[in-house]
Amino acid sequence: MSSNVNPRQLQKWLNEGKSGETVFTRMHLTNVGSLLFYDPQFKTWLQYVDDLNAKPIRKNASDIGTDNSLDKLGKTRMKLFSSPEFAAWAKYMDDLSMNNPEKARPMISTLRQHYRDVDLLTMAESVKSVEATKSIATRLETEVIKDWAVSRKTPDKALRDLDLDNADTLLKDPLFNFWAKYVDVYNARYPEEKMTMIKTLTQKFDDNNVAKMINAAKANDATKDIAAKLEMAQLQMWLHDRSDKALLQILEVAKGFPSMKNTATKMQKKKIQAIFARWELPSKAFGLLGLDRIGDNILSTPLFRRWMHYVEIFNKKNPDRQESWIDPIRFNYGWSGVEGAIKQAMKNPKSVNIAKQAESAWLDTWLDAAKPPEDAFRFLHLDNVFENSLSSPKFATWAKYLDDFNKRYSEQKTTMIDGLRANYNDRWLLRIFDAAKSDLNTEKLAANLQNALVDTWLAAKKKPADLKRMLNGVPTSDQMIERYVKKFDALLENS
Repeated sequence: MSSNVNPRQLQKWLNEGKSGETVFTRMHLTNVGSLLFYDPQFKTWLQYVDDLNAKPIRKNASDIGTDNSLDKLGKTRMKLFSSPEFAAWAKYMDDLSMNNPEKARPMISTLRQHYRDVDLLTMAESVKSVEATKSIATRLETEVIKDWAVSRKTPDKALRDLDLDNADTLLKDPLFNFWAKYVDVYNARYPEEKMTMIKTLTQKFDDNNVAKMINAAKANDATKDIAAKLEMAQLQMWLHDRSDKALLQILEVAKGFPSMKNTATKMQKKKIQAIFARWELPSKAFGLLGLDRIGDNILSTPLFRRWMHYVEIFNKKNPDRQESWIDPIRFNYGWSGVEGAIKQAMKNPKSVNIAKQAESAWLDTWLDAAKPPEDAFRFLHLDNVFENSLSSPKFATWAKYLDDFNKRYSEQKTTMIDGLRANYNDRWLLRIFDAAKSDLNTEKLAANLQNALVDTWLAAKKKPADLKRMLNGVPTSDQMIERYVKKFDALLENS
């Protein structure tokens, strides 16, 4: 509780030049706390300070209205600026500045001892629409901006100090406009350190999140204007500050936002055309276009098809600098990456043809590297289709690879049965051949391979008893062993 002080006592203190701080304490206003503005004695103290301030300035009156006394105002929250007492205190600060200029200090310096800047600005923002408090709220904002600028507070630091750290609500936040004003002031004062709003936001939230923020804000009447300005600034920043690769990646994401789709698509098309117009090496263009980061879906993308067409044109124009279109995929994705891309493209009817082209081109690189047919067999995943191996379309691809390999590397010649046995044991081969014989398209091939398998047994001089144990339970094993025995006996007779 405060203590009632009679007018005679106040006049005595006034005559003696007692400081505002001293009187504040003697009136026990230090004990009031958050109810300060509502205590009747507070008005009495304010009047005392005004009367004291109105007296002729004396050199020994240096402690009039010190921060320690005036700081007692900083104990309420959102009602602070709207209280009559605060208005009286603000007037006191003005009078102090006029009558005691050597003691003049910004209002903000006192309030800061009890509030963070963000809290003060939030309170100020809440009363700016009220005529009675608009002036004081605007004054506070001006003081903060001036102080921040003098202290060289950077826009990104200001953003943090204002607690503007939620991209989803940033443009709706009342303090965003204050921050935008400060950025303008900062850039005008320090042009050599100019930092635009869009660059600052991008550093904090990244391109994608800023784009999402702008897209959401454009749907709100209260924020659509600033969102439109930021959107244009973002596109300009991308165009001038990003590398070809980074820009195209960003634009691909931006196309996912309805408000940016058309502009981003046009910018993307223009940038792609510029890359092709420079006649970059296909391998370099592959990276610039961001094709090295797409993943398994690369063969299905329109951009990849455009690049393939560019490779074709480039090679015709530069016969002495021709490049393979499969090599950049191989170099950037590795063996397993190419395999994954082909597998994924095979699932899409629209990309099956290009998948087959990639598969063929890939096998050509294997042939150049002298990869053995048994490895190619596994690359084509023929090692896990079992009874369907010979009927698989990929078996014909492998058979061609086998022929090409044997022609180029005759000293490493491999038979079809050897390639099969490298991936399946004989028990499985009997089942595979039996299944293939029921299909007219593979019947002859299966019969030939059965003969080839018998020949391998003969070459190894297998004992029938061993074959029976090994093939026990396989439906066609008896027939195959019988064929083996007949052929074995015939060889003995001829020898």
